[in-house]
Amino acid sequence: SEGENSQTKSEMRFADPNKTYKTSHKLKSAITEMQRLDSTVIQNYNQSTGTWINSYKYVAEYDSAGNQTTNLALNWSSTTSTWENWSKTDFQYNPDGKLLSEIRFGWDKISNTWTNKSKYEYAYDTKGNLILNANYSWVGNPAFWR
Repeated sequence: SEGENSQTKSEMRFADPNKTYKTSHKLKSAITEMQRLDSTVIQNYNQSTGTWINSYKYVAEYDSAGNQTTNLALNWSSTTSTWENWSKTDFQYNPDGKLLSEIRFGWDKISNTWTNKSKYEYAYDTKGNLILNANYSWVGNPAFWR
């Protein structure tokens, strides 16, 4: 049906041809009640070959309330011609849809696992006003939030 698997593309060009890039934004389904951006691909223009080269890809996931739960960033590997994990942010919300925490991870290519990088925590009073905005870094050996 119309709208399914729709894709929106946008392109930006700078005066300096070496800084030309374009992005491609994709919706999984444009007929869903809450339309959310699922992915963005950033490409750089190779002037000598006249082709667009993948650079970064961002993938978003959402819960049933429409809150973003994950933001995944991937780098394009020209060696393997595949997207490779780079960073990830997980989000948690309270029942009112207010952000409670963000945990940011980096990809460890040696162990092929996500490693903690930073964490942000938020708290709200009974009226929904922000009363805590704390940030932590993953440090030490053994590592802990500090």
